[in-house]
Amino acid sequence: LDENGWPFDPKVDEKLSVLFNECLDLTFQRASADKHSERTFGDLFDEVCREKGVKNNHPLLKWHQANLELPTGADFHGLGYTWNDDEPFGFEGAHAAPETSWKFVMDNL
Repeated sequence: LDENGWPFDPKVDEKLSVLFNECLDLTFQRASADKHSERTFGDLFDEVCREKGVKNNHPLLKWHQANLELPTGADFHGLGYTWNDDEPFGFEGAHAAPETSWKFVMDNL
């Protein structure tokens, strides 16, 4: 919804979605090429957007950024070059859950 609560024009939504994804793809390419840089993913994304002439302060582009922040648990500009920067603290190996524990949860919902 725009600042007045109205839905965005679907054509504008589609255009900005394509532009966001293009910028995101280029950002990933550059981030992969130089993983030892001090720059954040968000800073690199801003640079790519400027080069492509995309003003990334549009509410729809901000929505796409927020949509990436939620699953990563980090501010867009605080993201590292890889999605697994926290992997030393993550759970490696196979993941499993005892069937009986999930059955109990589902039965009680």
